[in-house]
Amino acid sequence: MSILLGVAALTATAIAQSSSCPAGSLPANQRLEWTPCPVNAYGEDGQPYYAPTLECSTIDVPLDYTNSGSEILTLPLVRVPSNSSTPLNRTIIFNPGGPGASGIDSLIGFADDLQAVSGGGYHLVSFDPRGVGLTYPYLCPIADVAIPYSSRPITDPNGLNATYYANAIQGELCAQSPYAEQGQLLGTAFVARDIDAIAQATGEDGRIRYWGMSYGTLLGSTVAAMFPDKIDRMVLDGNINPTDYYHGLGDEAADDVDRELAFFFDSCAQAGPDYCPLSGPQSTGPVLQAVFYDFLNGINNGTYALRDRNGVRISYKRIKSSLFSYLYSAANFPDLAASIFNLYLATQPGTSSTSGKRQEQQEFNVTERLGLAQYPNVLTAITCGEWDEIPAGDLNDFRELVSIYEERSTFGGDQLIGIVFACATWNVTARERFGGEFQNIRTGAPILFVNSDKDPVTPLISAQNSSSGFVDSRVLQHTGAGHCSTAHPSNCVQEKIRSYWQTGTIPDVSEICQPNVANPLVEDVRTPINVTDRTNQTTTNEDEERFSRAVSHLADLLGSSKTSSFEFPTEILERAKTKRSISAPLFGRQATASASCTSMTAVPSSPPITGGSSSSATSAAGRLPTASGGLVLSVLLGALCIFM
Repeated sequence: MSILLGVAALTATAIAQSSSCPAGSLPANQRLEWTPCPVNAYGEDGQPYYAPTLECSTIDVPLDYTNSGSEILTLPLVRVPSNSSTPLNRTIIFNPGGPGASGIDSLIGFADDLQAVSGGGYHLVSFDPRGVGLTYPYLCPIADVAIPYSSRPITDPNGLNATYYANAIQGELCAQSPYAEQGQLLGTAFVARDIDAIAQATGEDGRIRYWGMSYGTLLGSTVAAMFPDKIDRMVLDGNINPTDYYHGLGDEAADDVDRELAFFFDSCAQAGPDYCPLSGPQSTGPVLQAVFYDFLNGINNGTYALRDRNGVRISYKRIKSSLFSYLYSAANFPDLAASIFNLYLATQPGTSSTSGKRQEQQEFNVTERLGLAQYPNVLTAITCGEWDEIPAGDLNDFRELVSIYEERSTFGGDQLIGIVFACATWNVTARERFGGEFQNIRTGAPILFVNSDKDPVTPLISAQNSSSGFVDSRVLQHTGAGHCSTAHPSNCVQEKIRSYWQTGTIPDVSEICQPNVANPLVEDVRTPINVTDRTNQTTTNEDEERFSRAVSHLADLLGSSKTSSFEFPTEILERAKTKRSISAPLFGRQATASASCTSMTAVPSSPPITGGSSSSATSAAGRLPTASGGLVLSVLLGALCIFM
C-alpha cells in the first residue's frame, strides 16, 4: 500500500475537548515552596562563570493522568527569581526544546540573559520534562546494533534494509518491560498537564506564561490548545507545525534548508577569500554552491574517496550529516567554510591551503561531528509514541517517502527523515495523545510566534501554519540564519519579545527584523551592538548595554557547552521521597488506562486521544513485518538543535 494512500485512508474521530478532562489524581491546592540551591556553573574552558541566584522546589503530579488511582510523580523545579526592584510577581515557564533537553541546565546557564530579554520583572522557572534528567529518566538503552540511515551511501541498495534491521533490534528492546511501561507515561500531552499544574501551584493568578524554543514550541502549542483560556503570555521561537508533527509526514521541516545553504554560499562570495577559503575574487554564491554539489556527487559516485583518521571510508551521507549540523547556528559559518575547504583539499593530494584570516582550522573530524546524531531513546519514545499517522508499508513505500523529503530539500531531506524510519515499527504508545485540530483556537491572550526565514529544521512556513490555528496570534519574521532567532542574534527581535512580555503588545504583521550582523563570515554574530549613542525614554544606556550583551550571549543557548552542577536541598528530596513510589511499583505491574477520564475517546486497544478531533491509528496490517522498532537515526525536525 502506498504511504500517501495509507495516510489518506485514516479516519477522523470526533471527541471532546481535552481541557475538560480531569487531571487524574492531581493533588489539590499545592503551593510551591522555594529553597535556595547551591549551583556551580562552568564554561567550555572548564572555568567557573557567573551563576544566577537559584531556588529549588518540587511539585507532585500524577504519574499517569489517565488513571484516577495513579501513583505520584515528583517533579524537581528550579527558579531564578525576578531581579527587578519592582517584580511583577508572575512566572514564565521555560522549555529549551528536545524532546530530551534539560530545562534545568538551560535555565541555569542563561537565566541572566533570559531575564534581560524578558525585562527582568518575571520569575523564570524550568524543569526536566518526563524522561529527561532529574525527572523519571527514560531507561531504555541504545541497542548494540545501530546502523544510522544517514551513514549509508544513497546508492547502497541494502541501506534501508540495514536501517530496518537496526530499528527492529532497538524496538524489540524498548518494547520489553520495564521500558514499555515507562514509555507509555511520557509524551507531550502529559508534560502539558505538568506545566498547567506548575502554573497553578505558583499561587499567582492561575494563568500560564510560557517560553518555548524548538520542540518547546510544539509543547507550547499543545498547552495552548489544551488550556486556551489560561494563556496569558506565550512566546514560541523556532516552530514545529503541530499538525504536521501529530498528523502529517513531517517533511515540512525541510522547507528552508536549501535557502540557508544558498545564503551561506552567497555570504562566502561576498566575504571574499580573506574570510571564506572557498571564495575567489570573482566568485558568486550559485557558482560556489554548484561546485559543492559536484563534490558531493563525486563522493557519492566514487570519484572521490575520503577516509577518516582511522582509515574508515567516509560516505556521502556521513559527510552531509556532519556538515548539516553546522547550519544550526550562523555562528558556525566560519567552521562550515573551513570544513568544506578541508574536504576539498583531501581529494587533491599535494594541494596546500592558501592564506586567509579564517583558515587556521583544525582537521575535519567527521566522526566527532557524527556524534551529534546519536540521541537518547527518549526522543524516539516521545515522538513515535504520540504520532498518529506514522507512514507504514514496505521498503518501496519508504523509498517513496525519501523522494518526498528530498523534493523539499536537496541537501537536507535525507537528514531529516530518520525519525520516520525510527517510528515506522515503534509499538509503545503514549497513554494520552493530543488528537485535536489546531484550528480557530482562541487563547486568553495572543501568542507570539517567532521564526527565521532560513531555519534548517523549523522553517518559517511552520510558524505561519502554527499561527493560523490560533486566533489573533502573530508571526515575527527574522531574516537571520540558523535554528531559532537566537542563532543569528537580532536586537530587533528581542526588543519585540521584551515588549510583548512587558505589555502584551504583539508586533505589526508587516514588521520584519534583521540580524545584528549581516554576514556571519565577516563578523562574529555574537558581537553585541554598541548602544552608547542610543536614546530610550524608559531605560538607561546601562540597561540597554546589558540587554545587547544578553542578545549576543543567547546565540549559544541551543548549542552551549556550558555545564552546571547543583544539589537539591536534602530536606526537599527527602520530603519528595516520602510522597512517591514510582519505579518498583510501576515496573512490577501491567499498567492499564483508567476509564474515568470521560472526555477522552480511545480506539479499542489504543490510548486516549485528546482534543477536538483526531485520526485513528494506521491498521496494524499495514505495518512492516517487524512491528517493533525505533532508533533515532538522524535529526528530528527542529527538536535536536539543543544538542548542537
